[in-house]
Amino acid sequence: MQNLLNFLLIFSLICTASAWAEDETKVGVLIDTLCGETSAHNPEKVEDHTVSCSLIQNCKLSGFGLVVDPIFFKFDARGDEMALTLLKKSLKRQNVKVKVTGIFNPQEGIVLVDRLVPSEGE
Repeated sequence: MQNLLNFLLIFSLICTASAWAEDETKVGVLIDTLCGETSAHNPEKVEDHTVSCSLIQNCKLSGFGLVVDPIFFKFDARGDEMALTLLKKSLKRQNVKVKVTGIFNPQEGIVLVDRLVPSEGE
């Protein structure tokens, strides 16, 4: 019985870990979570989204993420801090494209952010 429990525990850990890939890099639009969760499926809304909207109190408090058509990936706390700093310094008024390196979990729609920088040409 103990062997079966140990096997089931190890199996569940492996299944959980397999949902998390190794670091990868994706380029997409930086957007607050309130707008990203409702707009990711609409490329026009994502492209028209403004920095000033992301910095409105409610939007800013919701956190940030990356839209890679048509998926919204919510950032972890570290990614939220990096995103806020980048948005405050951005000279762009809308459609802020960034390159994010981290561990993406498409099943959960979240990313553990290691690095967040403006994409080339931004």
